[in-house]
Amino acid sequence: MGDVNLHLESPTDAAAVRFLSLLAMNNLVQSPTHTAGHLLDVVVVRSDIMVTSVDVPPPVLSDHSMIDVAHGLRCCNQYDSSIYTCRSWRSFSYDDFERDLLQSDLVRCPPDDVSELIAAYDDTLRSLIDIHAPYRRMRRSNRPVSVLV
Repeated sequence: MGDVNLHLESPTDAAAVRFLSLLAMNNLVQSPTHTAGHLLDVVVVRSDIMVTSVDVPPPVLSDHSMIDVAHGLRCCNQYDSSIYTCRSWRSFSYDDFERDLLQSDLVRCPPDDVSELIAAYDDTLRSLIDIHAPYRRMRRSNRPVSVLV
């Protein structure tokens, strides 16, 4: 689909005839698309594509018409995907994390017992990371393939 700047309405225009023969497809637009009365814009489709309507209203905002095509194509994504979890590190703020860490009990009044200190360290850092870089579920495409049917 697009503006090819060839006079496709003219069967004697060698460039236009060559262009259409190279496509080996059908041009759906059969009426002028330019204010000067030329057919410069195309919508080409394979011959097996079902087209229900083609509307070429007079140009309004440009010197070219807006082409409205209704067809039976639909895109079916046929691929395997998997769900995984990861942390939102892009939104992580070191300054906010450091501020919250400095206000935590781990820094303000750390436990004297080594086992309690390790547990406080683990709990504090884990809870702060959960706040500042929470887990999010993501979908990963294993084999992205789009098929038009």
